[in-house]
Amino acid sequence: VIILTKLNTTIPSERAQTFSTFADTQPGVLIQVYGGEHAATQDTNLFGKFEYTDTPPAPTRFFRWKSRLILICQWHPR
Repeated sequence: VIILTKLNTTIPSERAQTFSTFADTQPGVLIQVYGGEHAATQDTNLFGKFEYTDTPPAPTRFFRWKSRLILICQWHPR
């Protein structure tokens, strides 16, 4: 688990992280984005998933993906 935005971060906020393959000939990467105040993912909300597939066979860390998170909050009064 990699924490991109810490608790009480000012909004709007933007963070970036580079991910790479973990093993030789890894076929792809799955990045899951969770939100909440707990460190364990089962106690937080899943915001979305990004899956990169069909990666050609290559050594570990050969392919890299840069993911950028932009956090914007909108309030709608009722």
